[in-house]
Amino acid sequence: MIFLGLYSPQSEEYQKANRAVIQINKKIIRDFEFQSVYEGLKQQKELQLSTNFRLTSSMERQLREQAMQQLVIAEVLKQNATQRGCRIHPKDLAITLRKIPAFQVEQKFSFAKFEEMLSQIGYNRTAFLSALIEEEAIAQIRSGIIDSAFVVPMEVNTAIRLVKQKRDFDYVQVPASHFIKQAKVSHQEMQDYYEQHLTEFRSTEQVSVDYSILSLSDIATDLKRQYPQWDKKHLEEQAQQKFTKALAVLQKHHSTHPNDLVGISQALQKPIQSTDLFSRTNGQSEITKHPKVIAAVFSPQILKNHNIAIIFLNADCVVALQLKQHKPVQLISFQNVQPKIQQYLRLKKAQLMAQQSGEKWVKQLKQNTADSFDGGAAHFHWKTIKQATRYDKKIPSVILNAAFKMPYTQNSINIMGFVLPNGNYVIIRLNKVLYGLVKQFKGPQYHLYQEELAAEAGQFEYNLYVRQNVQRAKINYLSIP
Repeated sequence: MIFLGLYSPQSEEYQKANRAVIQINKKIIRDFEFQSVYEGLKQQKELQLSTNFRLTSSMERQLREQAMQQLVIAEVLKQNATQRGCRIHPKDLAITLRKIPAFQVEQKFSFAKFEEMLSQIGYNRTAFLSALIEEEAIAQIRSGIIDSAFVVPMEVNTAIRLVKQKRDFDYVQVPASHFIKQAKVSHQEMQDYYEQHLTEFRSTEQVSVDYSILSLSDIATDLKRQYPQWDKKHLEEQAQQKFTKALAVLQKHHSTHPNDLVGISQALQKPIQSTDLFSRTNGQSEITKHPKVIAAVFSPQILKNHNIAIIFLNADCVVALQLKQHKPVQLISFQNVQPKIQQYLRLKKAQLMAQQSGEKWVKQLKQNTADSFDGGAAHFHWKTIKQATRYDKKIPSVILNAAFKMPYTQNSINIMGFVLPNGNYVIIRLNKVLYGLVKQFKGPQYHLYQEELAAEAGQFEYNLYVRQNVQRAKINYLSIP
């Protein structure tokens, strides 16, 4: 629950949040639903990349497309499950609910923990259970498709020959670093890149807040220190009464003095604390990471009007907070990013030079006119691999996967080259293919492999089911979120 003063249905923020962005058959998806999925994906990406996270225009576009795709697939599958008449028995729903780790205390379901977690993620009980029922209905169809899949022995034998094969090959890398000294970047090239990618050189919006916390647990701790002779039940009752009264004082003061955090602090006899600057995704404390806090402090009501937000972090903890400092998004000057641009452009040029040299070498190898690299004083040597399996961890996975995708023709020169993710160019020469032996798989081992293949086939069938339903759905994109 968040109190931010008046939030009229006629306000610009309300209208934007409820703007229709996509229609799937007859169901309207609104902007606030899209933004919720998008923000979740963005936070996942930041956790994945950690300090290397940088929201470039291309990454933002990719995350928005991914969020839209997730919304479409989820809604299409939900509608299809309803049309198929999928029903979840209350007992099955209860079993699923009790197995969710987030709602457990000491590996047992806790109703109090359930209510607390729902409060933190902004769900009420009805909305959450409805969403869970929809997910279980979709899962019911998925398991039905996957579990019913099967493969015949001929398919198993073919798969063993292909999957369990071994390969002999050589590979060599042409590193971009070999060309970095030759890569020159002019001032004009750097300036042009800067002007063409301005969205990548913007600072992150940040805020800091002053806040005061009213917590049932803090009240209980104070009472226990003052009255150690009280038993647990009496202590909990008194703490709850005191918390309820303090909450009433807080809400009353806020209704009459919506900008007076000092007055709230004095009325509650709670100190005012302050946070460091934080963005929507890099909060370090419980306060600055809480989704309700983030939604509130970056809202126009707080940023423009400096209103106090009263936010329930959970059922037993409420925070009153007010904007302390706001650092809006700003364009970083060319002078401050010039060294990074120069480094980036030099690397891109070096990578292109490595690719061009590598492609020339591949051409010579296919014509059987060269075996060693002639691109300068440094020479790059082949690495010879014998009887590599598909899961050989001693070989870089990108190179190993490429070697196993290469077609093989006996008594021919089997060579390919491509650019690695790090910008180096790699050349692979495939020498021999040894197919897997079916006779090595006997009894239980053979049947286990058959089951694994059936599961993969079932997953393929389910993916096809998803794709076909999305293709059949009537999808209208109404606005750009």
